[in-house]
Amino acid sequence: MAIDYSVFDTAEFDNDSFDFDSHVGEADKAVEDAEQIILENGTMVRLFRQTKTIDGMGKATAVTETVYDLACIIQPITSKDRDIHNMGLALQGHKKMYTMGSPTCDSGSFLPLAGDTIKDRDVEYRIVEEVYDPQLADEVPYRKFIIRLLNQEDMSE
Repeated sequence: MAIDYSVFDTAEFDNDSFDFDSHVGEADKAVEDAEQIILENGTMVRLFRQTKTIDGMGKATAVTETVYDLACIIQPITSKDRDIHNMGLALQGHKKMYTMGSPTCDSGSFLPLAGDTIKDRDVEYRIVEEVYDPQLADEVPYRKFIIRLLNQEDMSE
């Protein structure tokens, strides 16, 4: 029994760096996909934002309310969400809400903020916080919020 040795030619390696240009436009595609999912499967709600005018003594002199129409998807919080986002025990009446990365209105784009009120038909929610998910490059395909039910008689949802 003889030993057969294999001989290989000199190896050549590709010294090119990663081709970042091949992924150009994928972030835009993700944004388009997220918008399509939200528009096809979501619902239109009203977002109410109150702005206070404070005088020199720190007293609120006026409160103005701005109303936006917002496309979103509202879902219950699952145990998987609690594990991934360290949300702990979600309180009864808390849900998650997905919106487009940059929602628009007649006067331009706006971002939902903690403290804003959401009205979906006869049910009202308050935005508690934004949960940050991974982003693609400089694009934000969608935004995810934790919202709290304000109408206590609707706790059965």
